[in-house]
Amino acid sequence: MHFYLLDILADGQAYSVAEMENLLSDRCFNCFSNKMHQPDAKTVRNKLNDYVELGLLQIVKQGRRNLYRLQQDKVNWHSWQLACAFFSEAAPLGEVGSYILDKFPEDCDVFNFKHHFILYTMDSQLLYELLEAINDKKSVILYNWENGQQTVCPLKIYCSTRTGRQYLLGYSYDENKLLFNRLNRIKCIKVKERENNYEHYLQLAQKAAPHIWGVSLFGAGELERISFTVEVASDEQFIVQRLEREKRSGTVEQLDEAHFRFSIAVYDARELLPWIRTFIGRITAFSCSNKAVQELFFDDLEQMASYYREAEADEKK
Repeated sequence: MHFYLLDILADGQAYSVAEMENLLSDRCFNCFSNKMHQPDAKTVRNKLNDYVELGLLQIVKQGRRNLYRLQQDKVNWHSWQLACAFFSEAAPLGEVGSYILDKFPEDCDVFNFKHHFILYTMDSQLLYELLEAINDKKSVILYNWENGQQTVCPLKIYCSTRTGRQYLLGYSYDENKLLFNRLNRIKCIKVKERENNYEHYLQLAQKAAPHIWGVSLFGAGELERISFTVEVASDEQFIVQRLEREKRSGTVEQLDEAHFRFSIAVYDARELLPWIRTFIGRITAFSCSNKAVQELFFDDLEQMASYYREAEADEKK
C-alpha cells in the first residue's frame, strides 16, 4: 500500500481519507474479488499520518476536513547539480549524489573521472542509519560480523584520508569510554531510545578530537607528547609548507633559518610514526614521552642503517 498511496498522490492533488480509500479500491485493489484484501479507512488514515510525521506528506485544511498531499518541494535542485555530479563519484554516500543526478533531464559532464572505484558502497546504508541516529541523538546496538555486539552512543563519523575507510566514534556503555568502530566490520545496527546524556558524551568527543591522530584511543588517559626537528635548505620551503598543511592540531616552530620543530600531544603517539618516517633523512632530533615509541623509532633507524652497512660490505667483497 505504501507505493499505491504515493502513486495516487503523485499528481500533486490533495485528497481526503475517504477519497484515498475509494481511489485505492478503484485503481489498485479492483483485481481482488475479496473485499477483505482492501484496507479500511482507519488503516489508510494511520498510514497517511505516519507519512505526515516523516515529512513526506502535508495536511491541507478544507473546512473541517483534512486533505493529504505530497510535501511541496521548494529546493532548487539545479543549484545542486554541480555538487551532485562530483559527489556521485565520491565517498561517502556517493550513491545519493548519483540518485539525485538521475532526476535531472540533462546530463552534467563538468567532471570526468579516469577511474571509477565503488568502494565502501556496501556500508552506505549503515552509514546513513548511523547518521540518522546521531541526528536524533539515539543510542544504537552494533552487531559485528564476528558475532559480537556492543551498545554505544554514536557521536561522529571519521573518514581516513589515506585509505578512505570509515569509522564511528561512539561512547561505549560497556567499557565506559570513547571507542572507534570500523564500519565495514559492522553487520547491522539497531537504533534504541534517545540518549539523555548525549551532550555530555559529545563534549567528551570534542575534547578528545584534537588529540586523536588516527583512530586509536590507546589508554585515553594521559597524553603522549611527541616532537621532531627537520633541517630544511633555503630552497626547500615546500617541506615547511607540508608540515603546516599536515600538522592537524600540532604546532610547527621555527628554531633557526634551517631547522623547524613539529610538536603534538596525542593519545597514541605510535600512530604518528608512519607519517614521521616520510621525513627520514631530514630529521635531526626526535623525542617522545612514551619511551617505547621513542625506542621503536631509533631501533628502526638502526635496523635500516644495518641493511645499508651489509649491502656496502657485500659490494666490497
